[in-house]
Amino acid sequence: LLTLIMGVGILGSANADTIAERVRGTAPLTAGDADYARERIYNISEEIRSMPEAALVEEFMLSGGGMELLQELDLRARSGRIENLASLTEKIISHSNELAKVERPQRHAAILSTVAAHLPPELGEQILIREVLERAETYDHPAQRMLVREEFVHAVRSYLREPSSAMADALFELYQTMGEDTEAHGLPSEIIMAFGRFAELGLHYLKQIDWRNEHGIQALARTGQPEAAEMLWEFHGETQSVSQRALCLWGLAELDHVLTEDFHTTLREHLPAMLEASSVTVQRRAIAAMRRTEDSYYIPYLEAYIEDELGWDTLPEGRERELREGVTDVARDAVEQLQRDHAAEQEALEERRAERIRLIEGNITQMEMLLQATQQQFEEQAAYVEELQARMERPEDFPGQPHPVNRRYFDQQMWKLNGLAGRLGGFERRLENHREMLEQAGD
Repeated sequence: LLTLIMGVGILGSANADTIAERVRGTAPLTAGDADYARERIYNISEEIRSMPEAALVEEFMLSGGGMELLQELDLRARSGRIENLASLTEKIISHSNELAKVERPQRHAAILSTVAAHLPPELGEQILIREVLERAETYDHPAQRMLVREEFVHAVRSYLREPSSAMADALFELYQTMGEDTEAHGLPSEIIMAFGRFAELGLHYLKQIDWRNEHGIQALARTGQPEAAEMLWEFHGETQSVSQRALCLWGLAELDHVLTEDFHTTLREHLPAMLEASSVTVQRRAIAAMRRTEDSYYIPYLEAYIEDELGWDTLPEGRERELREGVTDVARDAVEQLQRDHAAEQEALEERRAERIRLIEGNITQMEMLLQATQQQFEEQAAYVEELQARMERPEDFPGQPHPVNRRYFDQQMWKLNGLAGRLGGFERRLENHREMLEQAGD
């Protein structure tokens, strides 16, 4: 439904060159591609294919969003078979509003959220804010109001693509009202988690609230901001809770791609100790963090952990034994994944090394050819300069020939000879450097 309303999207992957990949992307489709998708990918029934547009929309809304109907609408929109997509948007909103009069508000909000979250952001966000969030305020019953708000937050957190600053502002405003609402329950935590999708802006709002909890730490980690790493490390040093420390380390591992080398060293220093914690939750978080780093450094620690905990088989049957065996299984999976990552990394290193060797060898061959050609030019020029000098010193040996004493011309030829000598020396040094590089690349 990404292009159900607007029909034109951005190709999700530069490599989406097969029909199946194009269909699952967001770009416009040819009529042939759409027909292929109906037959081979989605297997859409003839009854749905032949439905007029209005009937298709109505059936889609009345069914609460059937997948086959949704796929047909998407294919029509992307292959240009729906003439007025803006009109289609209004039809969906209109049908949804009719349902709101007779159905539960939550269902109305769920349908609209599903549609709006897959529209281009500028249109989808307007519908989410206007038709879902603002409408929630019109309900008198607190429980109804909260259910609709939950649908709104779920849409933002789970499947709204590229949410804008306007949506972040709306979320923050909603979060502020939650402190006054006794029916809020877990919604504030859901909003905090949603801030993780807003990168720098999400970090800005997280800094204005109490993020020092499980949901706030996870949201910080998902902002992808270097400053978030600093905040997590500072909190790691402040808290006395082993569980929160483990979660902070997990958050740093999630931010692996923006961490400095110092942070990578810090993780290596602190993560292995978490495997010795008494809490299986802490152990599980530490294992997840190790796995996330893709750092083979942790493999021996995980293997030792697995070997040490094999004694858990002697524990009596019960929940504790199940938990501990479950964490051991997670550790085994992590070791296998890290080993695969390490093997892939080594293979990539070998490929890069082989490619570097090929380049250096090619440069050496080229340098040897240049050196040989320059050596020949130098020898020819040296012989010519020697002949000129002989003429200058013994003009009587060249009777009937022009007087050879032309100092300016001789100096020019000497300069040329010196230039060739410099080039020759430069090529020799570069050739020696490349041979040293080849030796180092092979080590």
